[in-house]
Amino acid sequence: MSGIVGTNGGRSSGKVGSSAGGGKVLQVVSVNKTDIFTSNSPTAWEDVTGMAAAITCAATSSKVLLTVSFAYVGSSANNTHFRIMRDTTAIAIGDARGSRQRAWFKPRRGTTQGAFVASITFLDSPGSTDALDYQLQVGGTDDTATMYINKEHTDNDGYEHSTYCSTVTLMEIGA
Repeated sequence: MSGIVGTNGGRSSGKVGSSAGGGKVLQVVSVNKTDIFTSNSPTAWEDVTGMAAAITCAATSSKVLLTVSFAYVGSSANNTHFRIMRDTTAIAIGDARGSRQRAWFKPRRGTTQGAFVASITFLDSPGSTDALDYQLQVGGTDDTATMYINKEHTDNDGYEHSTYCSTVTLMEIGA
């Protein structure tokens, strides 16, 4: 059997007709960070340099599929948190509860070798055709420990050690 069909359900072959409506990727913006970022766990939130991307949606009904992945390591006493900002609004964060930080996540503490990887995929509904800036931030703690992006705990030179690439990718999804 061949030909153009509305769906491929129950058929062994044939072209699937294009669907009506949205859900199509309209544009993709991606940024890679390969250098090291160091934070001394500020009490205020701090932008992670190189972990930002901007997108301008074609319509207010568009959604933005955000993917952030990065390698990190911190000291054993580290209480640092991470969050994602859309312009001045924190997104993909937990509910307010007591005096807890509203963050995307708090990293695991310490390691003796290597690094950890964090990744988030979040579907945002910004409702705007203005240029939107998405930024990874670190902070929101009261300790003095250090947090690194794209660096191993020991960071020795040798075949058994690595360097890292962290990414921010934005995809506009048509409604």
